[in-house]
Amino acid sequence: MPHDIVPQPPNTQSPWRFCRLCSAMYYQGYYPDEGRCAARPGLGHDAAGHVFQVPVYSY
Repeated sequence: MPHDIVPQPPNTQSPWRFCRLCSAMYYQGYYPDEGRCAARPGLGHDAAGHVFQVPVYSY
């Protein structure tokens, strides 16, 4: 999956992150509401490493 590309490539959605605690991908674009981390109930995710650009296509 593409990651850390600047500027953001066309036809991609960013910033997707990987949570080091629950091992899930989550969308960080709705800051401060980044969803719930299964490893820390009631708290948010803990981003690890790359900012992923997920390819998106319209049909």
